[in-house]
Amino acid sequence: MELSTFQDQVRRSEAAYRAQPDHFSRETALWAALPHAVMGAGLAGGAILLGWGFSGLISGASDVLSLLFAIGAALAGTVTLLAALVPLGVRLPKPEGLVLAREAAPGLFEGLDRLQQFFLSEPLNEVHLSTEFEVRLVQRRRWGLLGSRRHTLLIGLPLLMALERRRLLALVGLAVCRLRRRPERFTARMVLQRELVQRVAEQLAHDRRWIAQPTRHFYAWLAPRFLARTQPLVRYEVLMADRLVAKRVGPDIWEAALKEAALKKAWMDQAFWPWLWLRAQRHETPKGPHRALKRKLIEPLPPVFARQTLAALWRRDETEADPQPSLRTRLQSLDPHAQRSLPAHSQSAASKLIEEASLQRAIEAFDREWGQQNAQRWQAYRGTLLRWREQQSHWSHAAQSADELTEWTRLTLGLDPKADVRGPLMAALAQRPQHAAALKGLAEALEALDRPQSLALTTRLFEISPTDKGWAAARMVDALENPVRDVDALRHWRNLQATVQAEHLRIDTQLQDGEPLTHSGPPDLSKLEQDRLLLTLRRQPAIERAWLARKVLPEFLWLRAYVLVLDLPGLDRLRAQALCDELSQDDTLLPGPCRILPVQVGFNPLQDPLQPLDLLSP
Repeated sequence: MELSTFQDQVRRSEAAYRAQPDHFSRETALWAALPHAVMGAGLAGGAILLGWGFSGLISGASDVLSLLFAIGAALAGTVTLLAALVPLGVRLPKPEGLVLAREAAPGLFEGLDRLQQFFLSEPLNEVHLSTEFEVRLVQRRRWGLLGSRRHTLLIGLPLLMALERRRLLALVGLAVCRLRRRPERFTARMVLQRELVQRVAEQLAHDRRWIAQPTRHFYAWLAPRFLARTQPLVRYEVLMADRLVAKRVGPDIWEAALKEAALKKAWMDQAFWPWLWLRAQRHETPKGPHRALKRKLIEPLPPVFARQTLAALWRRDETEADPQPSLRTRLQSLDPHAQRSLPAHSQSAASKLIEEASLQRAIEAFDREWGQQNAQRWQAYRGTLLRWREQQSHWSHAAQSADELTEWTRLTLGLDPKADVRGPLMAALAQRPQHAAALKGLAEALEALDRPQSLALTTRLFEISPTDKGWAAARMVDALENPVRDVDALRHWRNLQATVQAEHLRIDTQLQDGEPLTHSGPPDLSKLEQDRLLLTLRRQPAIERAWLARKVLPEFLWLRAYVLVLDLPGLDRLRAQALCDELSQDDTLLPGPCRILPVQVGFNPLQDPLQPLDLLSP
């Protein structure tokens, strides 16, 4: 299915669900039964043909034509039966991670038992520790979409290190809640069913036997349509689970869990992973992340970072195509007056619920596995950083232009984010007072040292640079809100921010809608910009290949926009799209907005003007 068709079907499903939710649910149930109906029809048709053919052969054909018809019916019946049985042979891969025994984490399992009792949920077969920063429920069935269910709960070790016990159990409750027997059991089952259908379809896509071709084509047709059909139920299920979990653990704990998890996930993406990979300058072999995470994740976040990140999450525009509601939507669904207040940080880590010896074994195993998976990327990352350091040592500030000075500061900050770059930036502004990149860099550098001057530079940047208006407005609003001293100025900047957000929404609509490569051309990145993009992509082990093109938006010709296509072979379609959505929120990825598409949605990257990116060469 074309991406634009999929998006259109999602919109129509949202509209149908809002208009007649009961009728929509009945139709969705029919869609869920379609694979079983097709398999049953295939088995019945195959049995009829086979029986007819064999009866003709046994009774004896009166002429050659009747004999041929009997043989043909028997062969057709056999082929139909075998093709109908193909889905029963699908074996989904076992969930990743390490099995966590009850004896190794009695406190965790005690809380898990209470949650299951409260939700009257179906039993869990296994609990695994994973390396992801999330809690996720995985369902497998014995024969593809049929047979006994096996439910595995995956709990991310970084999440255990980041949250206290009650907050962690609140997030565990959101996953366990999907196995509830009441209320609203239907939506929970449909969410699990959509994930299962998608995974079965992806397993069949790799089955190249001729007998599997009809089933493979059927599931390739069914899976995207069923995903689009069930999209409204996913959003509804998330809000329903929020209400049930808040009732169990308390609204305050539930709210704090959502906020702190979102903030620490953002901190890992924006601060921890760049810090870890920068160690490639000093270490030739990869250093696993989990030992450092155990120490860093329980520390309080920098107040400015936490405040600005929560404000960005709160402002995030939500569209019908989003797979899940935004943080603000989820909080305000229970309390319409929910505030953008920072939660108190967790005083102790839930990882203490696991015995120390078991915890250390898991950390060592995950770090060893991470090092093996990222060895080649680490060498490429190290080569780029060492090349930057050599370039930095050869540049002379005295005879450089404003552009070169600004480029040098970006290079320096790429090697050491805490470096003092005020001198070169001031020199650049002395040459060109309206240099946007220098204004932005100096405003950031002076934030903690000279706040009034930093805000004055931010104001100048808003006035001269259309591409930086959103950043400047958000920064000014944050500064004027903490603390509030000038109400009129704050109202003025909030109005400006609303105007900029409306423009960004139009930009995003033009970028995301329609064919991705319309009005596109080869990428226009400088060497340093391309290096920074490659470093970010190398930090994502799920990305195997990438392609980039420049996108021209007719209404915003001054804007640099891009289309980035990623090959994520280890992820299913849902998780691949989630990673792309996460990367699209990174303002530092590219010098302009970007539409990121996974190959898993059926987009062909081998077409002009997309150009491949080399992820493994320094």
